[in-house]
Amino acid sequence: GRMDMCSSGCGEYSGFSFGNIYGSGLTYVFDNSHVAIYGEESHVSARGQSILSHHNGFVEAHGPAIVISEDPASENQIHLFGSAQKTLRSKI
Repeated sequence: GRMDMCSSGCGEYSGFSFGNIYGSGLTYVFDNSHVAIYGEESHVSARGQSILSHHNGFVEAHGPAIVISEDPASENQIHLFGSAQKTLRSKI
């Protein structure tokens, strides 16, 4: 399913979910979820084969997760564990 999270809520994406995260709060991303993170105060913990498009938030990725970042200045906000990977995508 699709879910967009705003404000300071906490939530979880699992299964084949996709959505956007804005604002602050802690979000868990599992399985084959695809999530875009926009909030500067967002904190995301990803496990499993998740793909995250990172803009401003803080990302903690575990396992085979992939973090796609468009902002090299925010690279210190991405923490990778296990086999997690990071890719820098240039803005078009």
